[in-house]
Amino acid sequence: MHDEQQRLSRLITDVYDAALNPSFWVDVLRSAAGFVGGMAASVYFKSTGNDTGHPVHVFGIEPHYQLLYFDKYAKYDPTSTGYFFAEIEAPMAVADIMPYDEFLATRFYREWVAPQGMVDSTNVVLDRSATRAACFVVFRHQRNGIVDDATRRRMRLIAPHVRRATLIGRLIDHREHRIVRFVWMMQQQVALIEHRKEIGLSHGFEDGDRPMGRVTQRVETWQFDKRHQHP
Repeated sequence: MHDEQQRLSRLITDVYDAALNPSFWVDVLRSAAGFVGGMAASVYFKSTGNDTGHPVHVFGIEPHYQLLYFDKYAKYDPTSTGYFFAEIEAPMAVADIMPYDEFLATRFYREWVAPQGMVDSTNVVLDRSATRAACFVVFRHQRNGIVDDATRRRMRLIAPHVRRATLIGRLIDHREHRIVRFVWMMQQQVALIEHRKEIGLSHGFEDGDRPMGRVTQRVETWQFDKRHQHP
């Protein structure tokens, strides 16, 4: 138990580090899969129509199978409907959504799950809207067996932290987007000013007489004064 607490503490620290540096997510998911008990892990989005989505961070799933899932097999995944009814952060396994024997008979299991040596997965919904859900999943290999109580308990321990980290990451991304947009808008304003300067010259304005020229002169005067201020 002491060893598990230490592993959990390190993992939680790494999860929040990944919120600030997304390049850490692959290592975090590797550790999460090992802690929960699984061969792979992912944070991803899925649409309510069960036919579109995309991975955000992935460990342990080959790119070929990632592409296959979202391009072809997402619509055949019989467990996806559970994401839109489950409680936030509540672990779900196949058996929570449908009889496991029925799952084994599905095309999704035969063509996407079984070829990778998987037998089950434990999912938690991190966030949800009317059109899509953000989820965190740990995939179980044959050597791990199907999801049991210990798997659910460990998933409950880390799910709240994964959720907070993804929300923090989205907030940072949103702020960065606003900064990038602000810089782009300023660049457009500078281009507009330069364009108006050219128009003023073509109409015979002296530099100080053009409306934008007067503004430019004030800015240049201020810059000159700042450069020549005594310390």
